[in-house]
Amino acid sequence: MFEENVVVEGYLNLLPLTFDCEEAQPVHLLFLQQIKAQNPWLAKCQDATKAALARLAEAVKGKHAADELVDDEGMQLLNQLA
Repeated sequence: MFEENVVVEGYLNLLPLTFDCEEAQPVHLLFLQQIKAQNPWLAKCQDATKAALARLAEAVKGKHAADELVDDEGMQLLNQLA
């Protein structure tokens, strides 16, 4: 595994952000946009990307209010991707 993959997987392991909605919404939106755009780094870390996406979807459905974690555009993307 390349060192870059370790960095990307480390980032993905931090998702979803659940402690600060001002930070969480744009980070989650960028993550979802990059999945949709088929970012090559996320593709190289496909298992970690899928796991992060699943955790985000679960957090939105779970105890956290969806509007705290994703904005309207993020929710649309999440519904398409998850």
